[in-house]
Parts: sequence; C-alpha cells; structure tokens
Amino acid sequence: MSEKTEKLKESKGFEYVIPPIEFISGRAILTFTVKEPGKKRERKLPMLLSKCPFCGEPYEENQMKALD
Repeated sequence: MSEKTEKLKESKGFEYVIPPIEFISGRAILTFTVKEPGKKRERKLPMLLSKCPFCGEPYEENQMKALD
C-alpha cells in the first residue's frame, strides 16, 4: 500500500496521500453508507478488506489476527 501511495504522491505532485487504512492492523478499509429499514438516518459501515485492493494478495496472518 505504501508503494502505491508514494507513486501517487510523486506522479501527481501531492504533498501527502492518506489512504483509508485501519491503523491497528494496517489493512485497507472500505466505508459504505447504509440505511436500515424503518430508520430515517444513514450511517457509515466500515469493512476491513481481506486482500490488498491494489495487488490482490491476501494480507499476512499477523495483520489478519490484529483485531482478534
């Protein structure tokens, strides 16, 4: 993930790039907006990915068990 953020930073000339990563495990997060039936408000539902979104490789075991 850090390789991709560095490449993005260099190619686009950004000062910094902050990816959506959960800091304890180092895994990427996708956040969905959901609305439950009968409720008026929407809420955010974060989901940890089991594979790297860039290369498709599964995360290492120590990253998978960081939240257990």
